[in-house]
Amino acid sequence: MLAVACSSVVSTPEIARAVVLTPADLPSDWSAAAHDTSHDDYTQQAAIFRSCVAAVADAVAPRDVVAHSPDFTADGGTLRAKSWLAVTDADAARAAVASFTDARAPRCMDELVRSIWASSTPASVHLVDVHTDRLPVPPVAAKAAALRSTTTVDVNGHRLVVFVDNVLVARDRYLASLWFVGTTSPLDQQLERRVIDTISARIGKLLNS
Repeated sequence: MLAVACSSVVSTPEIARAVVLTPADLPSDWSAAAHDTSHDDYTQQAAIFRSCVAAVADAVAPRDVVAHSPDFTADGGTLRAKSWLAVTDADAARAAVASFTDARAPRCMDELVRSIWASSTPASVHLVDVHTDRLPVPPVAAKAAALRSTTTVDVNGHRLVVFVDNVLVARDRYLASLWFVGTTSPLDQQLERRVIDTISARIGKLLNS
């Protein structure tokens, strides 16, 4: 058994994976690959962000994650998407979403992005600028919040604009994270909102099963 959430049970990995992003959620021209686990330990990144927004609730830890989606790409890799599902304390799930709605969140995400780029990118890639804004989310039954970081990068003298959307959806003890990346242009807004609705509905089915 992976985890228990109130009266609902995520009893198998198959059930958990049915909640996260699936090929059916995306247009047919998207490709799916096995999830790359090399960046799954986000403990340090979460600590930087939580410290900046002065979060006080317990953090959702990587060990709470019970399922990852495949890693999806489209348009030659210029569009990317993935998600995970965690089962944690209900207060921690709500606090994670609340941290994205904090007035300091955009500035804190800017600081986090700069930290990530400084520590993990090759010398040929330079971060020129980053600016994060809140994204509107659909009125789902769950608590949800989203931030979009618009980054300008220099790759061997060529400048690119990369849009990174981080979305959190919380419902009871379940927390889903969705990550969308678009190079030159962001992911289609209608598609993104539809995916958020879909993930929220799947969590609702878990709670009602």
